[in-house]
Amino acid sequence: MREGPLDMRMDQRQETTAADLVNRLPESELSQLLWELGEERSARRIAGFLVQHRPFETTAQLAAAVATAVGGRKGRIDPATRTFMALRMAVNRELEEIELGLEAALQQLAIGGRLAVLSYHSIEDRVVKRMLSDHQGKWVSLQAGGAEWQGKQPRVEKVTRKPQVPDEAETKRNPRARSAKLRVVERME
Repeated sequence: MREGPLDMRMDQRQETTAADLVNRLPESELSQLLWELGEERSARRIAGFLVQHRPFETTAQLAAAVATAVGGRKGRIDPATRTFMALRMAVNRELEEIELGLEAALQQLAIGGRLAVLSYHSIEDRVVKRMLSDHQGKWVSLQAGGAEWQGKQPRVEKVTRKPQVPDEAETKRNPRARSAKLRVVERME
């Protein structure tokens, strides 16, 4: 939204910046990053354009380049939004941090305690869903008879079968809540 250095680090002690990624990654890796972390449909086109027009030092330069690569703005969302999100997530290792945070929270949870997790993006929600499912585990039939529980400790059970999402009234009061998903689990043992 504003002109600034192409940094995106939440912790300034980290070495890698968004400019480092944009200016140094091979085209195939940059494309994969945009596709996986930004769910950017035009990832290959954007990556190719960025590699051809390097270096980029500011957010405005990058936003303009992405807009040119995809043919300009076509709706209310800026065409560079997904690119910036992917770069921010990569620079700050956000998915790894979510995993570490959830694992730590589950370990600290008392038996019978509940953990509520809000996610605002489908990529984050997939990580949350997978981790909670791993801890929910499943019962597996044994060849010799009986069953055995397999999963990560501590074991949890879902409190809500499906993620809770905001209704229309909530979304009108708080538009930022439109993509929120709430998942709740309870520690069993």
